[in-house]
Amino acid sequence: MLSQKLIATDISPALPSDSGMNAMSLMDEFKVSHLPVVENGELLGLISEDDIWNMHNQEKPINSILIKLKKVFVTFEHDVFEIVKMVNEHDLTLIPVVDNNRYLGAISIRSILKALASIVAMQSEGGVIILEMNKNDYSMSEMAQIVEGNNAKILSSYISNHKDSNTIKVTLKLNVNELSPVIQTFQRYDYTITAHYDQSQSTDGLQDRYDSLMRYLNI
Repeated sequence: MLSQKLIATDISPALPSDSGMNAMSLMDEFKVSHLPVVENGELLGLISEDDIWNMHNQEKPINSILIKLKKVFVTFEHDVFEIVKMVNEHDLTLIPVVDNNRYLGAISIRSILKALASIVAMQSEGGVIILEMNKNDYSMSEMAQIVEGNNAKILSSYISNHKDSNTIKVTLKLNVNELSPVIQTFQRYDYTITAHYDQSQSTDGLQDRYDSLMRYLNI
């Protein structure tokens, strides 16, 4: 479900030769508390403000503490809920994106929450189902018929490309929390369900974070 549109193009990674203070200056410029450390297109780790403050000398290069850096990243195979889970678990302000061991960029909390809010209609109650299918098998009318046949409605939908160019992922936000009947019907129609989340799973702690961030950004 990860889209290239989520990747920030204005956040520069740190180099292992940068000093801790230089990395801190970049964090201040980009309003984040973490930075990817990249060399020759390869992600070496994720450095945080705490990592820098714990250096005995912040003028030393980052490569002096490379072994201590977190090796956390996502790929295009991750959906937005998996990304949110990783960001929460590691208390990150951004997370690097890697494809075939190559660093592509980073996704910030700001872009994650905006995407999550628009994709799953965060302000509305209900669950989320993520389907995977061949592009030629895509039929929104059939999916809507399956959902409505279980006394539910599709509140929003989102289509994203899969690593396999012939496959897509379809994310459906429904107006019901009990997803079992809908899931069972999709399975009877031979749909592949890669993930599903009821409201408590998909919004665990996110609404407060979203509201706080939106107030901060005056959006």
